[in-house]
Amino acid sequence: MLSSNLLSTAGILLPGLLAKGLVILLVLAIAASQLRRASAAVRHATWTAGIVSLLALPIALELGPRVHVASLVQGFSQSFSSLSDVARAPLGGAGNQARPALPISAHDILDGASSVAASAPRRSINVAVLLFVVWVIGALVLTARDIGRSARARRLISRSRVVRNASVLRVAAELRNRSGIDRPVLLVESDEILGPATFGIFRPVVLLPNDAYAWSPDTLHTVLAHEFGHVARRDCLTDAIALAARNIHWLNPTVWIAVRRMRLERERACDDRVLEMGVSPIPYATLLLNVARAALREPHAYQLSRTGALAMAAPSELESRLLAIFDPKLHRGSLRRGQRFAVAAIAATTSLLIAGLRLEAAPNTAVAIPDAGFGGQTSAAAGVAFRDSASRSEMLAPAGNTGTRTEGATPVTSTLQRGDTPPQPRVSEPDTRQDSVAHPRSERISTSRQTLADALRGYEASRYGPDSLLVHSLRAQLDRVSRWEGDLVSERSAWALARVRDGRIIEPMVDELTNTDWRARAYAAWTLSEAGASAMRDRRATGQLTSALTHPVWRLRAMATHALSAIGDPAARGAMLGVIDDEAWQVRLGAVDYIARLKDPTLLPIMERLTRDTHIAVRGAATEALATNRTRNSSSRN
Repeated sequence: MLSSNLLSTAGILLPGLLAKGLVILLVLAIAASQLRRASAAVRHATWTAGIVSLLALPIALELGPRVHVASLVQGFSQSFSSLSDVARAPLGGAGNQARPALPISAHDILDGASSVAASAPRRSINVAVLLFVVWVIGALVLTARDIGRSARARRLISRSRVVRNASVLRVAAELRNRSGIDRPVLLVESDEILGPATFGIFRPVVLLPNDAYAWSPDTLHTVLAHEFGHVARRDCLTDAIALAARNIHWLNPTVWIAVRRMRLERERACDDRVLEMGVSPIPYATLLLNVARAALREPHAYQLSRTGALAMAAPSELESRLLAIFDPKLHRGSLRRGQRFAVAAIAATTSLLIAGLRLEAAPNTAVAIPDAGFGGQTSAAAGVAFRDSASRSEMLAPAGNTGTRTEGATPVTSTLQRGDTPPQPRVSEPDTRQDSVAHPRSERISTSRQTLADALRGYEASRYGPDSLLVHSLRAQLDRVSRWEGDLVSERSAWALARVRDGRIIEPMVDELTNTDWRARAYAAWTLSEAGASAMRDRRATGQLTSALTHPVWRLRAMATHALSAIGDPAARGAMLGVIDDEAWQVRLGAVDYIARLKDPTLLPIMERLTRDTHIAVRGAATEALATNRTRNSSSRN
C-alpha cells in the first residue's frame, strides 16, 4: 500500500516538475537570445545556470516563495475532470447520495500535491503511475548509457600510453601555467582515436592521437590550448551536470535543446580562449575542418574519441563555430567574477520565483471525492492517499460557499452525486458541509493585531514552562500562510497562545471547553489535539471533550474526536465507540484513529465494519489500521 501511494504521489508530482522546468528553460532561452553579441563564456554560463536550476527545482519547490497568480482555473479543472470522469456525471444507480468535496486550487494541480490523487478514479491513478514508471525507465536507460560511455572512455585511457615526448610536455606545461590550471593534467596518446579530446572531472586527462608528434609546433600549441581551455573551465563537470539534468528531465523536450546549446557555447568559449592567445582565425578554422573531416572518414574512431569525453570538433557544431570565429563583432572575453556572480544570482532568483508560482483557484472550485472505484469496488489505497494528502484543517473544513442559516437549518442536498451503491446499509450521508456552521467564516473567531501581540506575549511567558513543546509548535504555526479559506491553523494558534495563563496553556484550553460559544470550544479542542497525550495532565480534558461529542454542530464533534484520538485516553472509549455511526464522516474518521491508537484486539470487528463505511477516507483509514495491526502481529510472532 505504501509503495502504491508513493507511486501515485510521484506520478502526480511529475507533471508539475516538468511544467516548471519547461518554464525555466523558456525564460533561459529568451535570456540567451538577448546575449547574441556577448561572449560565448557568458552564454555558456547562462545555459549552465539554467540547467543547474533544473536539478535544484525540487528543493526550490519546497523552499521557494509562494507567488500566487490569478488564473482561469475552472477550464483547466474541467479538462482534468474530463480525463478522470470525476465531478462531471454520476455513474448511475439508485440511491445516489451526496458526498463531501474538498477545495482544489490551480497550484495544487500544477504541483500535484492536492487531494486529486484520491479524488480521481483508479484509472487516473494508473495513468499517473504509468507516467512515473515510464519516466523512471527512461531516466535509468539514459543514465546507464552515460555510465557505459564513461566506462569505455576509462578503458580507452587505460589502454593508452602516457606522453613522454619532451617538446609536447614543454608546450603543455607552458599552457597549463598560462591557463591558470593548478592541478596536474595527464597527457596520453592512443592509436584508437583520430582527434584530441578531454576527459575527467577531478583528474583531467587530455587524449591525443598517436600522430600528434608529427604535428607542427603551431598545430600542437593550438590543439593543447583548446583542450587546456576545457580543463581550466571545468567543462567536464558542467557537462556531467547537464547530462544529469537531461536524464532526469528527459520528458521535457526543451532540456535536450538546452544541453545542445550549452555544449555549443562551451566549444565556442574554448575557441575564444584560443583566439585570445594570438592564434590566427584562418589556421585555427583549417585545423577544425581537418579534425571534422577525419571524423567523417572514420566515424567509429571519432565516436570512440568522444566516448564520455569532450571532442575538439564535432561535425554538427562546426558551421556555427566557424561563423563565430570569423565574426569581428563578437566579444571574446572570458567570464569575469562579477559576471559569474550576476548570472548565478539572476538564475537563482528567477528559478525560485518560477518554482514558487501558484495559480490561484477560482472561488468555490471543488472536486468530488469518489467513495469507490469503477464498478463499485472500494479503493482503500485511494482513501489512505486522500487522508494523508489533507491536513487536519482540510479534513475538518468544507468546500462550498453557503448562505447564512441558523444552526438547526436543514442541510442542503449536494449536486455532486455518488456513482455507486454504498456497501454499508447506512441510508443517507447528510451533506454536513452545508449546515449553518460549515462555512469557514462561521467558524472564525475575530482576531486582531492585539490578539497577535497577546499571542507573542503568551509564547514568551510559557516557552520554558511545562507546556513548552506545545507552545513552540503553536508559535511555529503562527507564520503559516493559509493555502485556502478553510485553513485556520494560524488563527487557532494565535487564539490559543493569547490565552496563556501563568505560563501554562493546557489548563486554559480545558477551561475553554465549557465556553458557551461552540467556536471557542472547537478551537480549544484543536489545541488539545496538538498537545496530544500532554493534555492528560489535566484530567478534566477527557470529560469535557466527550461531552462535546453530542453537540449538534458537527464541526465541534469532529474537533473533539480528533482531540480525543490525539490524547489517547482509554477513559473515552465508550463515548468514542458511540460516534462510529455519526452522520459526519470527519467524526467517524476521528473514531477510527482513536480505535487504532488503543490497539485493543477486541475492537477489530468494529474496525472491520468501518472498512465498509460509505466514505473513502474512513474506509481507507480503517483498512490501513487493520493492515498495520496485521503487520505488528506478524512481527511479534516472528
